Amino acid sequence: MSRADSSDEKPLPAPMHILGLVTSTNDLAKEALSRGASHGESFLASGQTMGRGRTGKRWHSPLEQHLYLSLVLKLDWPIVQIAQLTLAAGVTVAQVLRDLHGLEVKLKWPNDVQVGDRKLAGILCEGVIRGEELVGAVVGLGLNLNGDASAFPEPLRPLVTTMEASTGQSLSEAQRVALAAAFVERLVTLVDGQSADSVLSAIRRDWRSWCNLPRRVRLPDGREGDAVAIDEQGRLVVAMGVSTEAVESATLEWLPSA
Repeated sequence: MSRADSSDEKPLPAPMHILGLVTSTNDLAKEALSRGASHGESFLASGQTMGRGRTGKRWHSPLEQHLYLSLVLKLDWPIVQIAQLTLAAGVTVAQVLRDLHGLEVKLKWPNDVQVGDRKLAGILCEGVIRGEELVGAVVGLGLNLNGDASAFPEPLRPLVTTMEASTGQSLSEAQRVALAAAFVERLVTLVDGQSADSVLSAIRRDWRSWCNLPRRVRLPDGREGDAVAIDEQGRLVVAMGVSTEAVESATLEWLPSA
């Protein structure tokens, strides 16, 4: 089934396929992109059996509880700049949650959306390459909607939250689709015809206003510093005493807030 636009909604740039249980919306979108899917085409599932986050971690994806969405974007960007798309997607999520539900969130570099220190959503951007050419990118969004942390696997319970836990209201199916559609429409509008540098320049101020910085971090080599900003390439800037260091690896450790 595909979403049909109503008169009071902004039209989507391409079909949104509304699906039941799937393996992974990102995998479906990548396969569709390889077969010539349209720019802005998207896939919204009610559940996933093999949903994943960054570094291949399993994404908790029970049926008819949360939002699992993947968006196809055909971009003329260098593959090394696809990471900047993650930051743009984070800002878009924050804007949509504020505008549609009055929920203020924080963005944790590079790909998490938080309420307090708990994860509400995650973003996974993947490039699709043919030979040495970037065919396009897939933006995956997992957003926890209904129920609360008690429904998650025990190790995740202290780390996650949901829209319902944060706002006191559960979301209907129509609201789930509306959230997904708003995200798709806004992100496509943001990136259309723009270079990666132009997009990052446009959203850097907004990203700073929603980010969880400054924050103490520990780098993979054991050194500690204060994450204070992102630079022109979307890297995390960490203050190390009298010097600063631009970090590309997302494997650093975020230390507890004071």
